[in-house]
Amino acid sequence: MIHKKVFLYSAVVLSMAGLGVGAGKSVANASETKASINYTAPKNMEYSLVGGEIKGYMRVKRSDGSLEYMITHDFVDKNGSEAYCMDSEKPSPNGHTLALQGKLGDEFYRMYEAGYAKKGNLNNLPVANTQEARYATQMVSWILSGNFKASDIVWSTPERSQEEIDRVHKAFDIIWDHVQNGKTSTDTTYDLKKVNESEDDIYYNYKFKSEANKTDGKASVSFDKEIPGMRILNKDGKEISKDNLPLNQEITIQIPKGTPTGELKITSEGDIKSVHVFKYGGDSAVQPANSLISVDDEHKTDEQKINWKLKDIVIGTTATDKVDNDKVLAPDTTATVVDEVSYQNLIVGKEYTVTGKVMDKETGKPLVIDGKEVTASGKFTAKTPNGKQDVEFTFNTAGLDGKKLVVFESMSTDNKEVATHADINDEGQTVEVDKKTPKIGTTATDKADKDKTLATDQKVTVVDEVSYTGLIAGKEYTVTGTLMDKETGKPLMIDGKEVTKSAKFTAKTANGKQ
Repeated sequence: MIHKKVFLYSAVVLSMAGLGVGAGKSVANASETKASINYTAPKNMEYSLVGGEIKGYMRVKRSDGSLEYMITHDFVDKNGSEAYCMDSEKPSPNGHTLALQGKLGDEFYRMYEAGYAKKGNLNNLPVANTQEARYATQMVSWILSGNFKASDIVWSTPERSQEEIDRVHKAFDIIWDHVQNGKTSTDTTYDLKKVNESEDDIYYNYKFKSEANKTDGKASVSFDKEIPGMRILNKDGKEISKDNLPLNQEITIQIPKGTPTGELKITSEGDIKSVHVFKYGGDSAVQPANSLISVDDEHKTDEQKINWKLKDIVIGTTATDKVDNDKVLAPDTTATVVDEVSYQNLIVGKEYTVTGKVMDKETGKPLVIDGKEVTASGKFTAKTPNGKQDVEFTFNTAGLDGKKLVVFESMSTDNKEVATHADINDEGQTVEVDKKTPKIGTTATDKADKDKTLATDQKVTVVDEVSYTGLIAGKEYTVTGTLMDKETGKPLMIDGKEVTKSAKFTAKTANGKQ
């Protein structure tokens, strides 16, 4: 029998699938495909012995038939947690600082999960002391590191009683079974998924959910540009920072309406708190070791995009007479036209100005009263994207009998025109001044003395003064008169002819005499 003291180590080469390589703050996991992931493990780790030599409870059968007696030491990392050796040909580290070499697979984690991981805690293993628990766990580390196979173990040694060996044997079987058949994994997942999108009176709403297989940690989002007024809400509608988002909850990214048409690129990072087993080494004088370390898994999602389109502002108008809400204005009076301006797609909370002008439909030019165009304007702050606003025009309708008037409107904000409605043929924008019914009255007198009695047996002249109302100033009229016999009710006949007379004149005013 050969009794050989060795510090066991695996000579196996760890593949990229099971072990990330390289040193520094973060180590990439090559098996992650959905999104990049980094492990924020310490780039260096110090190890120290905390106990003396632990004599072996078994021997290993080598290819030449020899039996090697296995001895190890109890040592911990700088956090005081149990660490296990991975090299049989070199001494255990003691006060040595080793460099990060990569993350080990889940089987190493299950070794710590079922084995001796926390000083003084036997973890319900069927052992009598911490040395037995430590040794049973170290055997699993040796096998996982490729130093030997479980089938190479010979459960006998003159250094230990059979009772001691049996206890370690049972503890080893429990740990090894969990390593092989357990389902526990330290892998973490994270993604930011779009749930839906909608809009309200003020915002375009884009709902996302951060999804992780663990709840301990946080997430953040980043954007390719800043959008004025953009904000992020949690599931309760409270505004939150983009750098501290909850895991496995919905968030809403809000873009203010009125933002110019555009696109926003979004990425997200999830810092998921987890534990992994890492390998440290690099000092040729001592063996590498593995440690169970709590870390943040840093996930970064693929880029996503959200898009929105600024809607054009649209206005329409309906003009009516303020007196009776119809489309006809009374002539020769002071009238008020109410133009109801309907609008769509305004920005809530923003101030707008509506400016209107009354047009003469016949000429297509602005209506001018007393040398001035008839205009009106009004300011308002939009309470909703869609609504109505009245604008009132007051002017005198004298001389406008029968004219059709059309109201043109323009809307502006920040001294910039954003919408117009100027259709000369739009009936909704049109009102009409009613036509007057002219009225006349006459007063007949003797021209000679201006009385009502004519001289007999001579030629006389009757002057009939025609008073009129409701004429159109500037228009030519003809007045025709006939003398009537009051007794017969028929025209007076002189020398077989009716006595008639007519005169033409141009009305200077609507009311007057001729």
